[in-house]
Amino acid sequence: MAGSGTSGIAWSRSLRGGAVALVLALALFAAPLAGGALAQADDPRLGDAVPYFGPEGDEVATVAVEEIVDPFRTYNSNSPPERGNHFVLVRIAVENTGGRVLQIDPAALALQDTLGFLSFPQYVNRGPEATEIEPDLAYGEIAAGQTVRGVVLFQVINGADMARVVYLPSRDRLVVLADLRWETNDGPVAGEPALQPTAAPAGATLQPTVEPPAISLPDAPATGAMAIPPAATTSATAAIVYEDADLGFGLTYDGETWEASESTDGLTLSNGVSIVQVTGSAVLPTEATTCVEEVAADLALTSSRQGYALLEGEGGEPTTAGDADSAFAVYGYTGRAGEAMFEQIVCTTLPGDRGVVLLLQNGPLADLASEAAASQDLLAGLTFEE
Repeated sequence: MAGSGTSGIAWSRSLRGGAVALVLALALFAAPLAGGALAQADDPRLGDAVPYFGPEGDEVATVAVEEIVDPFRTYNSNSPPERGNHFVLVRIAVENTGGRVLQIDPAALALQDTLGFLSFPQYVNRGPEATEIEPDLAYGEIAAGQTVRGVVLFQVINGADMARVVYLPSRDRLVVLADLRWETNDGPVAGEPALQPTAAPAGATLQPTVEPPAISLPDAPATGAMAIPPAATTSATAAIVYEDADLGFGLTYDGETWEASESTDGLTLSNGVSIVQVTGSAVLPTEATTCVEEVAADLALTSSRQGYALLEGEGGEPTTAGDADSAFAVYGYTGRAGEAMFEQIVCTTLPGDRGVVLLLQNGPLADLASEAAASQDLLAGLTFEE
């Protein structure tokens, strides 16, 4: 507890990441989580404002886990995770709903996996620009009626399934902030040739060298892997331009086809069938084929992608192609709810090797042919500054 002038949402500094909290959390939650038990109906989900109560039983704050980025890749290349681990970023919002100053301590947050083990926050160098745009959630005070947002980063073992975000305000208390088991999943420079990702040949199946989900591709015409994209079909009245001023690229897309949202991670688009994420990165390899391979290796570690494997055709042709400037690959996987999904990864190098544009597209495997065509239209609207 803090002094009489504050509401305590912090725990003793001597217990940050300590064994007492770890043993307590394991004792309370290890058994129910064993085997990946399903989330309960009253467990909070991502985005839920979870009430936090003071010692007198009155609500003093709400805490919301707004988003999880797993794996988090846009860290400084000089500060990578330890071998066999990866970073996870959690976006947190804390609102002081009481009448007194509220003290918060992000070091009391923890990520819990399905075996009951906890990961505690650690500093991750994201670079000065990213930190300025989206600061780390800091230890300190929040005035009554105010809301503070920030990010907290964790290092977790590859392959671990995340179950909950929890808060440990004292040695005898644990608050569940979000049950992650609710989550079912969990352009060219003018005049230059560019990548055209395409659907796989008819009858394609998953590569047998990786344990695949029991799925197969729908019939789709085989087309060339590399080509100049078709002219954009976006009407002038529906055209919307997204710009990344830091890395110097833009994307023109059809506002009638795609519903968009922007964040510090880039642009997210949805047409009701597939979801496309477009982001610029100065951290990923600027050699496009290496970029695709590295991103795929990271995504294969996430628990929401089971049997993650490169798709291939009847003749064994892999659904991947490209060169140092632009490359793509299409993977198949089974989501947490057992649904057959595809994921397309596209990396395009920016002029002067100043970074890459990364496009990730996820959708039902049965819709791969039509959704690959939709991503071609998007790539036709990609432009770069020299």
